Amino acid sequence: LSLHHTTPMPTAPESPGASEALRVPEIIKRHEAAGKNYFSLEFFPPRTEAGVINLQERIMRMAQMQPAFVDITWTAGGKSRKLSVALARWCREQGLQVQMHISGAGMSESGVRDALDAARAANVVNILALRGDLVGTVAEDGEAPEGPPAFPHAIDLVRFIKANYGSDFCVGVAGYPEGHMEAVSYEQDLAFLRAKLDAGAEYVITQQFFNVKRFEQFAADCQRVGITAPIIPGLMPIHNFESFRRIVRFCKTDVPRAIDEALRPICNDDDAVKRYGSELGSQMASELFKGGSRGVHFYTLNLEKCVSEILLALGFQRQPSRRPVPWQMPRNDSANKLESVRPIFWANRPQSYVSRTAHWDEFPNGRWGDRTSPAFGDLSSYHMTKLNAVTASERRAAWGHELRGVQDVCDAFVRYVRGQIPMLPWCELALATESEKIIESLELLNSKGMLTINSQPAVDGAPSADPDVGWGGPGGYVYQKAYVEMFVSPATLAALEKAMPRYPSLSYQALSAKGDSRHNLPADPSGDVSHAVTAVTWGVFPHKEVKQPTVVDPEAFVQWKDEAFALWRSQWGSLYEAGSTSARVIEEIQSSFFLLNVVDHDYKTGDVMAIFKEVAAST
Repeated sequence: LSLHHTTPMPTAPESPGASEALRVPEIIKRHEAAGKNYFSLEFFPPRTEAGVINLQERIMRMAQMQPAFVDITWTAGGKSRKLSVALARWCREQGLQVQMHISGAGMSESGVRDALDAARAANVVNILALRGDLVGTVAEDGEAPEGPPAFPHAIDLVRFIKANYGSDFCVGVAGYPEGHMEAVSYEQDLAFLRAKLDAGAEYVITQQFFNVKRFEQFAADCQRVGITAPIIPGLMPIHNFESFRRIVRFCKTDVPRAIDEALRPICNDDDAVKRYGSELGSQMASELFKGGSRGVHFYTLNLEKCVSEILLALGFQRQPSRRPVPWQMPRNDSANKLESVRPIFWANRPQSYVSRTAHWDEFPNGRWGDRTSPAFGDLSSYHMTKLNAVTASERRAAWGHELRGVQDVCDAFVRYVRGQIPMLPWCELALATESEKIIESLELLNSKGMLTINSQPAVDGAPSADPDVGWGGPGGYVYQKAYVEMFVSPATLAALEKAMPRYPSLSYQALSAKGDSRHNLPADPSGDVSHAVTAVTWGVFPHKEVKQPTVVDPEAFVQWKDEAFALWRSQWGSLYEAGSTSARVIEEIQSSFFLLNVVDHDYKTGDVMAIFKEVAAST
């Protein structure tokens, strides 16, 4: 991916040292000396060209609020290394102060050295040194790293940077107000934080939290153990109820009862949740400022509206540019300027949900990501979430201590559909209540080797307040096309393709891990099917245009395919000894099966399950 280069943005007079690269402690010191509060903004590298262009536009608009610095994240294994460095360099060219992440997981010493050399050449002096996620890490070349990790802990990365680059970089580290999930105790985690600072780190940015008192206690405890470095509290605004609920589950974050009680009555009204999220973010930041913190760090998720509303409420002023943003790139005519659509494929992957989901500023049911959105990226960009919140022992107990064949995998999928186990690698929460209508069919399909990971029934004008399928604000009506997504063997796919002409209302797309493609989508003369985007969820509401929040996008499906297949190895295959029968079973599925999605365009009288039942009856 490349950046859309522009001439630098004029910097407002209030921004200190825009032409020189300042270290974060110096930035903090200048704000403290002036008696001014400050904020910083974190962004992650999107996965698509359109997402990068849109992120550049978004960063420049948000830069008018005068952040103390912007923060560019890093994908585990360094997969985003070049784009992370390029975005950091671009931000410096726009006159912004910059911090860039580097995660040690999956990185060799030479890889880290290359990244640091590139950062130094880009005039980036602030590095947030993180361990990153070790389980299932895939390096930039797509292969799992061999041998012991070069940087098993963040402190190893801190030591490497200081030993090899001295004062060239100012190093920051992560802090955890509630303790790191892997720490034996809270006190041990404080000791580890102190050790990282003693090794040369100069400041701390915390994981997100929702209890200000917890942070205040953490800051006091840091002082108690001799930590005197600046600590910047991290805030993640609530954009919608489902994302909030899942993030809290991943991170095991303490949530005050008042927040939970305020959200539950409005959980199905995304507009109300967004308003509450802005109010809560403003309230928390105000409490932090009153408590002595001069700054806050916003985990933006590459989103703009909620954070901007919080900043305005806190008294930060937007400084207008002396000229229009110079790169106003015209989008493809088919793209919606309001970013109103989202692919369905990440529906049951709340890990990716956190990062890829746009949590759209204007539209309801913010569950999906759009390939043109800046928020279409990787969760592994984020250091404040734990990618493997479910332990290996819990996964092994759910999916099988030993696998004798593919049928054992099928049985695990059936147990999940029945509610007997809590999760699968692609589905980290129980089935949605809307799926109760098709559970018997899902049981049959999975027992016959059609391994379902995503589905929704058809809906024809249900009230938006319906407890099972409703979404959006009050007084509306919602619609859905039936959709099912699964892994299937080549033989099963061939049988489905043979039967497909008898089901003219169905469209399908299938991809193997290697990228082999099969479909019946309409193509242009060159064979391109990227235009064949299908709305599968839409709604009508009083005084609003029709909302179309969920789509099946052929190009986004290609992006999702890589992650979906990788989960077989990283989350399931990694549970077993290499070369064992169990490991070979997972490898067989991962290497030979296809990922298939099917849409039934007849949402009134269609039966998307009929074709699968026909094929199942013949096996």
